[in-house]
Amino acid sequence: MHALGQCSKFLEQALPHAKRVPTHSTAEAVALLDRYPQDAAVASELAAELAGAKVFRASIQDADDNVTRFVVATCNPDDAAVVALIEHNNKYYNAGPAFRALARVTIDASQLDAVKSKVKAYHSVRVASLDEVEPLDGPATATNVLLVEVVGHNIAAIESFKEALTTLPGHTDFLGAWPLPSGKIPHKL
Repeated sequence: MHALGQCSKFLEQALPHAKRVPTHSTAEAVALLDRYPQDAAVASELAAELAGAKVFRASIQDADDNVTRFVVATCNPDDAAVVALIEHNNKYYNAGPAFRALARVTIDASQLDAVKSKVKAYHSVRVASLDEVEPLDGPATATNVLLVEVVGHNIAAIESFKEALTTLPGHTDFLGAWPLPSGKIPHKL
């Protein structure tokens, strides 16, 4: 469903009369092409590659900086699907210095504004987003969870960002960093 919304301008211009059928995932949409070969699916190039489907048009998203992140956790790194994901990742992402990183900060609700201000003051990175999410024990607690996504040009800035996280109150988890896709490196931060 999100994929259709993220590509609505393209679909309206290129295929104004096409019927849009939401699916649970873009992978499901591509898998349905086996049963409905005259149809098309909105999905990632990886989903098409894994399903053996042809890509008719790439990069149809409305926002050029639209990025979907996936986390893969496995006990079997030799699994064919995991190997395919890693191969795709190595093909699509460059090894350049530009990166994004993500951290989770769990704090007392009374500290939320102070933590947001401190995070925004980091000089080594630009804060791309600060999102409050509901804690696992529900909204009736005095705990807030803040997801912090940052962008930087120098991969070495990750270490200073991780160090800065340790100065925040509450509990912090550095969730990882990844290079920006080729062609998607921001000119200005």
